[in-house]
Amino acid sequence: MNNNKLELAQVFSSNMVIQRNCNIPIWGNAEDGAKVIIKFSDQIKEVQALKGKWCTYLEPISKGGPYEMEIKSGAALIVLKNILIGDVWVAGGQSNMEFNLKDTIDAKEEIQAANFDNIRYYQVPKIDYEDETTESIDNPGWQLCTTENAGYFSAVAYHFAKNITKEIGVPVGIINCNRGGTSASCWVSEEYLASDNDTKIYLEEYYEHLKKVSDEEFEIQVVEYNKSLEEYNKNIENYKALHPQALMGEMDEKVGLYPWPPPLGKKSFNRPNGLYNVMVKKVAPYGIKGFIWYQGEEDSTKCRIYKKLFGMVIKNWRELWNNLELPFLFVQLPSYGDGDPNLENWPRIREAQLLTMKEDNNTAMAVAIDCGEEDNVHPINKKPVGERVALLARAKVYKQDIVYSGPIFRDIKIESNRALLSFDHIGTGLIFKGEEAVGFKICGKDKKFVPAKAQIKGDIIEVYADEIIEPLAVRYGWSNYEKINLYNKEALPTSPFRTDDF
Repeated sequence: MNNNKLELAQVFSSNMVIQRNCNIPIWGNAEDGAKVIIKFSDQIKEVQALKGKWCTYLEPISKGGPYEMEIKSGAALIVLKNILIGDVWVAGGQSNMEFNLKDTIDAKEEIQAANFDNIRYYQVPKIDYEDETTESIDNPGWQLCTTENAGYFSAVAYHFAKNITKEIGVPVGIINCNRGGTSASCWVSEEYLASDNDTKIYLEEYYEHLKKVSDEEFEIQVVEYNKSLEEYNKNIENYKALHPQALMGEMDEKVGLYPWPPPLGKKSFNRPNGLYNVMVKKVAPYGIKGFIWYQGEEDSTKCRIYKKLFGMVIKNWRELWNNLELPFLFVQLPSYGDGDPNLENWPRIREAQLLTMKEDNNTAMAVAIDCGEEDNVHPINKKPVGERVALLARAKVYKQDIVYSGPIFRDIKIESNRALLSFDHIGTGLIFKGEEAVGFKICGKDKKFVPAKAQIKGDIIEVYADEIIEPLAVRYGWSNYEKINLYNKEALPTSPFRTDDF
């Protein structure tokens, strides 16, 4: 927001939520040397612009609102209204975090009831690259959660915020900073990517590509791609009009697959570190409670280095916000065939996410293996995903004494021809949803896995197969798409795992 030569960073607007109980950064632009005065609640702060930029901090506020904020410099005045004090969460990732509430399985009933004054939503402007035209892209600012607006909110973030406001009793602001089809490499700095021999492959492949495609060729490719995308969207809308209950998999079968990938070039949104610069850095260091994240699909072809890459995102974002302890809550990838249900690239991404959770105390992982669809990379049942992320926050951040995770594999013991598995987070007990266990495989010394039987013995799962005399290892849910049914009694699913490192 701006007024003459006085400007606020785009993330500040009326209807925003300000993070409670922390120093509140406010920043923007003004004429070099100009004095900027900020009035908020009973506070008055003065700061001088240096090289056209200014930044100051308001003192912590615990609760309240609605407030007004005045920012003044000379004759220029900006007034922001209807500001609440609460908790702000950054929602990052790719298309499954971006996925709109209006496209979910329960959209109609949710949107009809979505009038929550204590939920506010800010969409970071989606620009592909920096220049003088994209910098001025339309920015509606913070949006109220109403039946008119909520359908265009991130479904996962909406259900997360709805649950937190209900259970914790504070206003929640969501800063939506995500984009479909993006690798985690899009969301981390070039310096981080270049710092490791494994992750720098993203940069090497990108710069090698630039040698082969001129700027002019790239622009031609963009025009052709946009034509294909426009035609696809038109066909989808026509099909939806005739078949309003159709699911995405059915529509793709009838009208053709979504055109992908888009052209890669210097102005591509999906270039390495691109969105880190044009989206993430635009909202840092706005006062926040933490991050929620849903991503990994686009990195499945490089699944063996995802743990390093994901760890870089977490550390890099925390550094941007000047707080290495910020909670980072994320969704483990659900089941999806990805062209071949028996492949192991998605299990390896899930394993990388599981290991990240185990090694960083300020992270937590919501298991969503049971929320996937074999032929749809964008499953439409997002409510349990958002609510499970909220459980993580309630337990790990807000310190509620609740069961917040499904069973997590801890240890294996071999007794005779049985593998005995123990777990953390069993809640009030283990259950199979169904008449018998599914999703387990076991191997002997030949390392060839076969389908296994399993039964619950107290807090232990006993796994076996008649043809395996000397068990060596067990895997559970270890394929791209796998039906599973081991839960705790709190209805939270077990994370896929393997006991081997073959």
